[in-house]
Amino acid sequence: MRRALGAALALCASAALATAVFAQVGDESAATMPDLNPGEGWQKLEPTAIKDGRSQAWSDPAAGCHLVAFELPVTNSVGVEPMRKRLGAVMAKANLAISDEASGNLRITGKGITGLAALSLIESPTRSAKLLACYWNEREPARCQSICQRVLQEQSKASL
Repeated sequence: MRRALGAALALCASAALATAVFAQVGDESAATMPDLNPGEGWQKLEPTAIKDGRSQAWSDPAAGCHLVAFELPVTNSVGVEPMRKRLGAVMAKANLAISDEASGNLRITGKGITGLAALSLIESPTRSAKLLACYWNEREPARCQSICQRVLQEQSKASL
């Protein structure tokens, strides 16, 4: 039960973060998001409803890994650095901390959550901001972290 609660907390935290980070929504055209399927053993979950945007959620319950992605159209005034600062402020209010990693990802720690997050801007077909957050518990942390790093790296390349 505790692990299921941790997964739910991670997904809810990600939804709250995405809402706070992307408060400056641009035009109302829907963002597009490629399927994120992290691999064998992962199950697609119901997406979180986000006005004018898209989301995906995946979970590997046997390993204790969870992945959520949000993409929303944004105005030209939105930049990655202000999004990172805002994300840090929102995380701090939730007693979660973020720190930079050499890979360019953000490490998330606190409240029994360990994870990675990545923020990016996509310029085409519409300008949109994307947040990917991947969390894991103590069940298989090395496996989850490896998968999370791969997925975030793949998505980062796709965003360029």
